[in-house]
Amino acid sequence: MTRFRINKKILISASAAVILLAALSFSYLDFGFSSSENMANSNSGAYSTGNGTDHAPENIFLFVEKNQMYDEALSKKIANQLESEGFDVSVASDSGLQADYPYPALFVSITDEDISYTPFSAESEIDVMYVYSSTGSSEYFRKFRASDDNVPVVFTSSEHRNVLLIRGSIELRDKTQGLFSARYYERHVADSIAEEVVKNVRSNL
Repeated sequence: MTRFRINKKILISASAAVILLAALSFSYLDFGFSSSENMANSNSGAYSTGNGTDHAPENIFLFVEKNQMYDEALSKKIANQLESEGFDVSVASDSGLQADYPYPALFVSITDEDISYTPFSAESEIDVMYVYSSTGSSEYFRKFRASDDNVPVVFTSSEHRNVLLIRGSIELRDKTQGLFSARYYERHVADSIAEEVVKNVRSNL
């Protein structure tokens, strides 16, 4: 009978390679199957002058503030949601926030996040703030982002005849189970946030 001798060094190296490959797959690939429970609490307020029927735009600039996990994915998802609603979307450069954009702008920022991820289950608590400005000004996005207090909104007589400003916040709580990669979960959460943001903005236009 032939006896096979197992080289322990080769076995250890092969095992390490398999573990490394699995870790890289769950970190960088987008795959999985899952079931999710999520809850979104949304609040929004609108400030306007002039005729409200003139506020619905055809073009929107989108600015998503840079964030460790969700900036690129979230920017794409919100842009896709807006386009599905019939808007032409221009994604603002992430090189910096401008004072003004040439047409109406939607600004989005993740203000707080607590994420726990494993390949088998994940939970997240994410707070989002967004501001829509019909004039394209980022003034109140900057002010709301910098303060937890109520910021007074004042429109001057020199501004456009019809002005609409929407401020909103979303508290997303998600629990997902199954077998999935980090990017899969990132996309899932970005989908949920984008849907809530666009739904709330659209309802105020």
